[in-house]
Amino acid sequence: MGMFNDSNAFETESFIGAAQLNADIANLTKRLFNGDDETYAFTTCGGTESIMSSIAAYKFWAREEKGITKPNIVFFSTAHAAFTKGSLLMEIEPREIPVDKNGFHNPQLVYKYMDSNTIALVTSACGYAHGNIDDIETIAGIAHDHNIGCHVDNCLGGFVNCFVEFSQKKVLPFDFRVKGVTSISADTHKYGYGPKGMSVCMLRPKKLFDYLKFTSVDHSGVPFSVNNFGTTRSGAIVAGTWTALMKTGLRSYADKVKKVNETTLRIREEMKKCPDLKLYGPNNCYNMVCFDTVNFNPIGLSSKMKYEKGWHLSEVQHPPLCHILITDANLDKSDGFLEDLKDCIELAKKAGKKYKVSGYQALYGVTTKIKDASILEKFIEIVLDCSFSTTLERAKIDDE
Repeated sequence: MGMFNDSNAFETESFIGAAQLNADIANLTKRLFNGDDETYAFTTCGGTESIMSSIAAYKFWAREEKGITKPNIVFFSTAHAAFTKGSLLMEIEPREIPVDKNGFHNPQLVYKYMDSNTIALVTSACGYAHGNIDDIETIAGIAHDHNIGCHVDNCLGGFVNCFVEFSQKKVLPFDFRVKGVTSISADTHKYGYGPKGMSVCMLRPKKLFDYLKFTSVDHSGVPFSVNNFGTTRSGAIVAGTWTALMKTGLRSYADKVKKVNETTLRIREEMKKCPDLKLYGPNNCYNMVCFDTVNFNPIGLSSKMKYEKGWHLSEVQHPPLCHILITDANLDKSDGFLEDLKDCIELAKKAGKKYKVSGYQALYGVTTKIKDASILEKFIEIVLDCSFSTTLERAKIDDE
């Protein structure tokens, strides 16, 4: 990576090597997701930019070809927050479909939320919070029948989904082989094992990519054309990603994913046997287990796992749950995880509402008690402001 520290993949004439590696990453990813000649792929700085790029492409396409000036997109409440963020920044109405109390999706509800101004439907494979892979075939079919876009957010599960087919006969649909899928986002820095700061956005047909282009011929610098929100693309990150993809290779990716999936299934089966735990939602992805507790606080269990055993469980809300993502870092430690989980269940049940909280847990505890959304938003924004503080008082806190 050091050789490419000073290179910029955007400046294709000056840094031919970085530009070639960048193109390799985009086109290799397109092939993994079964894109065709009408599919165009390009790199971004992360999943959020990939998602926002697809939203922008749909907006410009719908405005020019369908005359839609008040667009909306439709997605389930388990979709990534970047869809809401992108919609608000681009003056698109976000329409959120709730899941049921057990975390399951009903794709037929899409009809209730879409109208003549809908420009795209959104699906996840898998969702960050619950590890759900949506019914992409049904939703993409609805999109196709109504001549609108369908985005598949593969940012978390994409590089798992691509390779699980090597070891599992039946795989849930997730890519361009599904009729009606017109865009996909996939992060190379997760299960692609590349450095953070890289994702790939794929659009089909190519005219969606064309609508995304920004070209300037009268700029005071030189004329240029760009297809994403940024321009500079660090050659170091590009080189690191390219190296990860090439060094790992198809067979090694398939072997890694096989182990990840087997460990995920094993943990799920063991949790099903435990009367104090219950799986939440479909739990149909290949690399995550999302679960709830029975008659005691799941956040309390997460706290015990962290402070007593050193495990970090991700915590989610609405409702409060825990999930564990299976990766190279923990897949060989599943026996220890399950034993520690049993111990911490007993500790959490005895502790009741008394347990040590992390900064996030303290924040979550406060937010659950604030019912006014405007106050809650302001409170969280203050927390964000504080994260950029460099005062002496902040330094003292960190030292402690």
